[in-house]
Amino acid sequence: MQQPPTGQAQLSAPSAAQPGFLARAVHSVEAAWLHSAERTGCWSFDVKDEQGGGEETVTSMKAVRLGSGHLLPSPGLGVYRSASGGECHQAVLSALRLGYRHIDTAQIYGNEADVGRAVADSGLRREEVFITTKVWTSNWGYDKAWASIKQSLSELGISYADMVLLHAPGDAGTRAETWRALEDAVQQGLVRSIGVSNFGIPHLQKLQQTATIKPAVNQIEIHPWLQWREEVEYCRKEGIVLEVRRPGVSPCLRGA
Repeated sequence: MQQPPTGQAQLSAPSAAQPGFLARAVHSVEAAWLHSAERTGCWSFDVKDEQGGGEETVTSMKAVRLGSGHLLPSPGLGVYRSASGGECHQAVLSALRLGYRHIDTAQIYGNEADVGRAVADSGLRREEVFITTKVWTSNWGYDKAWASIKQSLSELGISYADMVLLHAPGDAGTRAETWRALEDAVQQGLVRSIGVSNFGIPHLQKLQQTATIKPAVNQIEIHPWLQWREEVEYCRKEGIVLEVRRPGVSPCLRGA
């Protein structure tokens, strides 16, 4: 389970009057992430791929040890904006051939089947690819969440998911029982690690009052202009790995 280095983001500083602003901001974000990663363990390893004509390429990858004990390859390919069908299938297949070993999809994306097909077509063994999906808020409640996890596995064409996240804080009244469905999926061997996405500190604190399995990750948007310093520090102290996504500006995480 692994991944290739991502390209450097092409960003420009807010203004010429702030020399070094971007470099300092990027350094701050990277330092916060590395602090969190080092707490759980971060390893480097090589992904080997044989090209046509017998030529072999080697890509250096990293992985973070989650609280669940499993390794999370980094970086991963998210397919949020990949249209279902050929576009998503080709994107995932190309990423896997380049060395990516973590694919992140979700029920709401509508492309779980394309991800599963690409993984199958890649020729890689199932255990070589870390697959994440997310339970959408319309599937809140124990029974609906459980059924949606089984449906996601069917769409992906796999017997287990490496990680399932709650996609958003959702309805506070049914959040605990929804999380319990994820915990039971772990106990039944359907899911290996569970976590959350877009959770702020109040959401995490409330969830931990009833959870028997602590979230392995909190996937939130972090970039130089959205650093969530308090959330970063809280997750660091709690041993929750921050999984960073940066597609654009997200809704505020501070709601209860």
